[in-house]
Amino acid sequence: MAAWTLFSISYRVAREVAPVIEGVATAGSATSITDTVRLQNQFEDDHFTLGTAWILQDAAGLGASPEGKYARITDFVQTTGVVTMVTVTDAVAAGDRYALANKRYNLDQIIQ
Repeated sequence: MAAWTLFSISYRVAREVAPVIEGVATAGSATSITDTVRLQNQFEDDHFTLGTAWILQDAAGLGASPEGKYARITDFVQTTGVVTMVTVTDAVAAGDRYALANKRYNLDQIIQ
């Protein structure tokens, strides 16, 4: 059994108490996730602002960073499908799987 981490616990708690959506990034950086398929023009501006982003799996499936990282979301722009977040150290790449929760329960509340 894999060890429990704050990443896995916070993600599981969020899925139980808040609407969480998952998708596959079409681009990204250490401070952003872009998804022109799942996010662009699907949610209103700032829908995810003050929520949480989790990077669930790297595109290559090898567990490379930023897989297993999570961050507070600082902005969401619906026309571009871009989520801006606090840095996750390494760039999110096209094909990385992510999850997002809005601000209903912010990261501090989820951890608490």
